[in-house]
Amino acid sequence: MKMNSSRRWNRGTTCWDGRIQNMSRLSSIARAYRDFESQLDDLLVLEGHIAHLAAGEWKGQKWKINWYSTMIALSAYSEWERLVEKIVISSVSANTTSIASTLELSLPSRVPLEVSEAMLTFRSGYIDFRGVEELVGQTRKWLSPNPFDKLTSPQKELLENLRVIRNAVIHLSRKARKDMQSRFGKRATPVSVLMIKTRGQTVLRKYLNDLRGVSTSLQTP
Repeated sequence: MKMNSSRRWNRGTTCWDGRIQNMSRLSSIARAYRDFESQLDDLLVLEGHIAHLAAGEWKGQKWKINWYSTMIALSAYSEWERLVEKIVISSVSANTTSIASTLELSLPSRVPLEVSEAMLTFRSGYIDFRGVEELVGQTRKWLSPNPFDKLTSPQKELLENLRVIRNAVIHLSRKARKDMQSRFGKRATPVSVLMIKTRGQTVLRKYLNDLRGVSTSLQTP
């Protein structure tokens, strides 16, 4: 009699543990969005400070303005990459159906976050997508549902713009320069693009605001 009671308790505990783990996965994704938007808010505040200094104390010191503006853009794209990684790992953890089919593996319907991360990063130690189209295409094979299918054409263009700017700053390679010029014009540089003003705000500030729109789109049911 005690043995049967113990078995029932174990089954109940396992079920309860599963619910807790699934809640943890969902809260992990929600927290990732909150963290991303919080970082964007901080970058917007910093961009505002830079604009204020550019009109006053730093007037005539373009190198400072250019350097800080470029770093803000790099930080924004890094935060986007971090968000993507968190979404993918948490989503695979919550539902392995698509990735199991793609990789032809027999997996439980859910796995711990640590197992999901190990599966997705065992080769290089991180998740890497060479552009937004590769991101959308690959996650269609891994995630069900796939939040990145919600990205609009303008949002994809925004993310590609930031990726090309980031590569031009980080790599300084011929390909990075060529991609920059192909996308923005022969004489384009990261700074020249980011500091263009449209409707009273720099392209950099517009990019930061538009990234918040990306976050909203991904969370839309």
